[in-house]
Amino acid sequence: MEISDQLKQTRAKLGLSQSQAARAWGLNVHTLQTWEQGVRRPRGLALAQLQTILANALSESTAGTVAPAKKPRPRK
Repeated sequence: MEISDQLKQTRAKLGLSQSQAARAWGLNVHTLQTWEQGVRRPRGLALAQLQTILANALSESTAGTVAPAKKPRPRK
């Protein structure tokens, strides 16, 4: 499954808008939008951290909470 689909499905399961998800996950809303639309793909450290964010978000949703994640560090 593509990361864009994973993002959309996770957001839908959590009942979050793009801006709410971006805020909760420590992302810029424009970045989240471009990833969801498939315009860009997260790579490297951002991809690894995003996969952790999605896994944590889904596991925490069963407990009824969504904790903010650490913001990925910018690429140099």
